[in-house]
Amino acid sequence: MMRYSSQLVLAALLALPFAGAIAHFPSGIEAAQAANRVQLSVNPSQSRYPRGTDIRVVSRVLGSDGKPVAGAPLLIQEIFFNSARRRTEQRTITSTTTNHEGNFTLNYRVPEDPNKDKVTLVFVNPVTNGGSNSWVIPIGR
Repeated sequence: MMRYSSQLVLAALLALPFAGAIAHFPSGIEAAQAANRVQLSVNPSQSRYPRGTDIRVVSRVLGSDGKPVAGAPLLIQEIFFNSARRRTEQRTITSTTTNHEGNFTLNYRVPEDPNKDKVTLVFVNPVTNGGSNSWVIPIGR
């Protein structure tokens, strides 16, 4: 229970600076709250990705009506197991908004560090009832 509570506190603290920025986006809170699903597509699509491979992850934020939401906020995090330190770590890659088509493209390089294992990319719309999606990168040869 203690570990779960600390994860909630950490997630809340990471979202605080981003929550204040939502009001400064052109479409603001309305677009953020209208978006409740996040779809992901990965290019190239492979069963395994060798270390150092460049990939593109396109995230699309959809509203409850199934249509793309332009200007929706998006928080992207990387979570991985550090085998040298023997613990799970996370970092925020970026906080951004979707374009006029409701998309955001992340160009990502599979970690070359052999200590970074079990990498997961998490895409979150950080508002109440906001959607999220994650993708575990299958690292291998």
